[in-house]
Amino acid sequence: MTATRLDIIEKQLTSSSVSGTGAHVIALDNAPLNALNFTTRKYIIDEVHKANNDPAVRYIVITGNGKAFSAGADIAEFSPAAMKEPYLPEVLDVVENSTKVVLAVVNGMALGGGCELALASHVRLLSSQAVMGLPEIKLGLIPGAGGTQRLPRCVGVKAAIDLVCSGRTIKAQQALAMGLVDEVVPVAAEAPALETQKVMLAAAESYAVKHLKEGKKNRRLCDDTSKLGNCLTNSVTFRLARNHMLSTVPKGVISPFRALDAIIAATSVASFKDGLEAERQIFLECSKTPQAQAMVHFFLAQRAALRIPGATAGESKPATLQSVGIVGGGTMGAGIAICCLNAGLYTVILETSEERKKFARQSITSIYTAGLAKKKLTDVQVAERLGRLTIVVDDFAAFRDVDFVVEAVFESMSLKKEIFAKLDTICKPSCILASNTSTLNVDDIASSTRRPQNVVGAHFFSPANIMPLLELIRGRETSTQTIQTSLQFGKLIKKVPVVVGNCFGFVSNRMILRAGFQAMAMAEEGCFPREVDAVIKSFGFPVGPFAMQDIAGLDVGSKIRKETPAAFLPKRDVTTISEQLVVAKRLGQKTGLGWYRYDPKAPRKPIPDRFVEKLILDVAKQKAITRRMIEKSEIEERYLLALVHEASEILGEGIATRPSDIDLIYIFGFGFPPYKGGPCHWADRMGLANVVRKMTVYHNSLGEATFPAPSSFLKRMVAENLTFEDLNKRV
Repeated sequence: MTATRLDIIEKQLTSSSVSGTGAHVIALDNAPLNALNFTTRKYIIDEVHKANNDPAVRYIVITGNGKAFSAGADIAEFSPAAMKEPYLPEVLDVVENSTKVVLAVVNGMALGGGCELALASHVRLLSSQAVMGLPEIKLGLIPGAGGTQRLPRCVGVKAAIDLVCSGRTIKAQQALAMGLVDEVVPVAAEAPALETQKVMLAAAESYAVKHLKEGKKNRRLCDDTSKLGNCLTNSVTFRLARNHMLSTVPKGVISPFRALDAIIAATSVASFKDGLEAERQIFLECSKTPQAQAMVHFFLAQRAALRIPGATAGESKPATLQSVGIVGGGTMGAGIAICCLNAGLYTVILETSEERKKFARQSITSIYTAGLAKKKLTDVQVAERLGRLTIVVDDFAAFRDVDFVVEAVFESMSLKKEIFAKLDTICKPSCILASNTSTLNVDDIASSTRRPQNVVGAHFFSPANIMPLLELIRGRETSTQTIQTSLQFGKLIKKVPVVVGNCFGFVSNRMILRAGFQAMAMAEEGCFPREVDAVIKSFGFPVGPFAMQDIAGLDVGSKIRKETPAAFLPKRDVTTISEQLVVAKRLGQKTGLGWYRYDPKAPRKPIPDRFVEKLILDVAKQKAITRRMIEKSEIEERYLLALVHEASEILGEGIATRPSDIDLIYIFGFGFPPYKGGPCHWADRMGLANVVRKMTVYHNSLGEATFPAPSSFLKRMVAENLTFEDLNKRV
């Protein structure tokens, strides 16, 4: 494309030489996020060489088409076999050593390799709406294209450690304050991508003309050591950083420490080239670790979960969403409403009385007030969000024009069917009707309507405004477009949506039921809750199974068990202790007593209780169970193998589309450590033949009633030499 000025743009750019000011524009154009794949890397090198060899070019601009500058590496090239030259470090070397000044015009997110590309440029201009960061540690890696070497030269050692070792992203004004960018260009938040690009390129032209007029030399970070500090100051900084990470980084996570090692190299090796070599070596070492493999699996799983197998182009188009109705403004409904309001959706809540209407509004307002107090929100933002909220009493007609309805009443099939029948007569034909059920049959709920194709389960996790998982349940007649629109709804409200099939408990509650059974069985056989919880927390879960029951409420668990179909109940009853705790009104954190006791001064900290431990001993005696010492390895294995066993049953029944969906559900719903990849990925690491062998040992020693035999699906996988990852690749 040829133009006379950079601010005259009528369509997305390719590349161009502009005679007016001598600019050569390199526009990254790999939608949607301008990932730096082979084609893009080669394109950058070719265009920089072309510009340097063109006497008419005075400066080079690198920008991104669409809403992003570049989000970094292409996930399709995550495997070493898929990568080919030129590699990103070579590209950045060409950019940095350009004889003509290179301006990175960061119009949107610049993450990972995108941020490293900006660092290799001589000037960095950032949109006021853009973010920057080096999040590689969240994949178990470190920046691998000079990020750990250039960043400390740009912002100083301490700030570089903060960014690289946390993996966090920063906004424009933060980037400017720390010296990461040279200028922030004001851009309206609602500006279309093309308009943003126009504004940014006009600013680049002004900056470049001034830069050239003043005769400034190109600032190459590779040659600048002024911010690297001295040995004495750095040694203190490094020690403090390492000590901080030792107290905050989960056990077994090594990437933040290796990133620190790479930054240390930037300050201690003889040359920038040596620093790059040290960084590259550390990057390669990290890429081979189980942690990195698990985190990459976790990353790819989130993208795979959004793909619906077999969907045609027409079916895949989601409906546009602007408004949402919520039936019930209790704790769950209020949390869902917060998510919708934050996403810019007009939200109508239906309640049954003025008193409950008042409670719903107070619940929502209190959450926003807390956000104000923590300075996470402004008064204007809160006013805008509450301005989109309407709460009505017994007026289903308020849902007449909404695009999406979430029913969030308690688990009663008769009540839900009554509500859906009313919604069906009121809501417009295109409206999707979703039930926030955790166990009930979605097909039975849909049967009360004349639009079963528009009915879907939407299982939120409590508290709904915080927990990221949204389990979407596809009924027998749920249409693909309904699923696609529900996925879009989940993304819009900042959830991680995962589609599953329809059965009791779906994926999440079926699995937790099996793992919880093993925990309570081991309590009868020889452990106390504190011992089981300690082992599971040591594995990487944020809380153990007994503390988790206290958080959810023992009465809730009791109710679910009573409503569980006999086919899903374990053959051995291990609920005696839990039911006696419910009778004693020990319902968990909400009563201050459950499996643990809770001090009013620290109401979330579980304290082992002798009452419970005596009750466990008494119940074991009544059942004639001879208690024994249970090793930590057995506690961990039985709990995790129970998850894997149920996962294999779920896959065999076709309830889950892929094993990685199950991994996501357990990571986002129950805190399975992401750096271990989820139950299915963990099983692959163990080796499925070994998993089957261990299951068989426990089955033979404990009996069918306590530990089931390996599923036929799992045994067939072993016989065919398949892994769960093989199944992921088939979808």
